[in-house]
Parts: sequence; C-alpha cells; structure tokens
Amino acid sequence: MTGKFYFALGLAPGVNQEEGKPWLEVAWKVLELALREEGIGAKTTSGYGRIRLEESPVENPASQPSAPPRPASPVEELLRQFEAIKDMYLSPQAPQVIAKLFALEAAQSEKKAAAEAIWKRLEAAKVLKGKEDKNWYKQLRQMLE
Repeated sequence: MTGKFYFALGLAPGVNQEEGKPWLEVAWKVLELALREEGIGAKTTSGYGRIRLEESPVENPASQPSAPPRPASPVEELLRQFEAIKDMYLSPQAPQVIAKLFALEAAQSEKKAAAEAIWKRLEAAKVLKGKEDKNWYKQLRQMLE
C-alpha cells in the first residue's frame, strides 16, 4: 500500500529563525531516518509502516509573510518565552525569567508591562503565595512600581 502524507516541522514560538534553522534541519533528518528505519504504526517488524520521504520538504510560498517580521525587542522575546512555559514549570522557571527581565536594558514602561503580564499569570497559577521573601518576588514588585 502506498499513500502520501504531509509532515511539517516548525520552530517553537519565540525562537529566532536564523538560530533555529540548523536545529530544524537536524530534526528533519532524524524524522526521515526514524520513519525509514523504524517505521510507524502496527506491524513494523513485518516491514509495514516504513515511509520514504520525497526529496525535500516544499514550503508553501503563500504561507510566507510578504515582509520580514519586525524584530522583537528583548523584553518581547523574553515575555514570549515566558508565555510558552507550561503552568507546571512556572514555579521553577519564573525566578530566572524575572531576573533576566530585571537585568534587561529597556524602557521602564516596557518592563513594567511585561512584569504586569508575568504577575497576572503567576498569580493565576498560585505561584506567588508564600514567596514574598524571595529576591525574584521583590524584583518583580519593584518593576511594577
């Protein structure tokens, strides 16, 4: 049996396109090798489920933006990374994000807006309770002033 399937790989939100491109190429090669050698689905030990990819993935030109996207500011980039963190990992990762935000050279208004978004999410996830004595908590409060 033969068929055609479409596999798409992409970078996580907030990952720089130029920095992520080599990783995407490696991921594509790993996927290609796994599908060809290991297969997918049932009865792979009998030879079923092996997939041979065509030459190279073709990008749809219609899906490409007509103009290059505006580069994100360091604060926007950090906030995008924070928003990508799953709730279960907020508690251990929030202190690092807040420390980075606190150290960034950026307009106070931009840092305050990011701090408000971070505070709101941490509050909703109940991460702030009992952390009043932590340095990252104090830094976050300071940016909110």
